[in-house]
Order: sequence, then C-alpha cells, then structure tokens
Amino acid sequence: FDPTAKAVTKLSTKLPRSVYNGCAVGVGSNVYILYGITEFGVMRFSPETGVAEEVEIEAEEVDGSLPPFLYGASCVYVQEMRRIYVVGGKGNFGSIAYIDLTEF
Repeated sequence: FDPTAKAVTKLSTKLPRSVYNGCAVGVGSNVYILYGITEFGVMRFSPETGVAEEVEIEAEEVDGSLPPFLYGASCVYVQEMRRIYVVGGKGNFGSIAYIDLTEF
C-alpha cells in the first residue's frame, strides 16, 4: 500500500494454487503462505525475485494435534526460534503447531 497515492499495486506473480482464508507471515525477505481446507501446505513468495513456489515442510505438534485444516487459523513467526506457529483453525480449536524453518 502506498499511503501517499492511496493505491495498492497488484503483482503479476501468481501463486501455484488458490488460497482461501489461509495465513501468511514474513520471514526475512520471503513471505510464507500457509493454506489448507482439505490438506495442509505451504508456499513461499520472494518479493525480490517475484517467484512463488510450493515448499515441502515438516510441521511438528505442540499439543498433540497437528492441524489438518488451516481455514481460519492464525500464524506468527518467532524469529529467535526460526519457527512459524499455527494456532487454531476450523476444527482445531485450542491447537498449536509449528513449522521449523532452521532447514531453510
């Protein structure tokens, strides 16, 4: 958003798949988009290169239930731990899971 011009710039980059009600977090110079209504997945978008791609990840349980759906979940990046935490989502009330980004 450009507050001076009060304008939003639409990029030509397209995501590899549609995302509805997912969540996104900024990590360094990348944006990670987490999605899932019937399956869990993650995409990475680089504003510097304009490339959007699916990434393979391993999510780990925090409270015993890995969320199968991310519809309506909230996400936050914890820099000191290099983790994206996923909280709640449809049918996952009270659940917390994380994605460890130390491998990236």
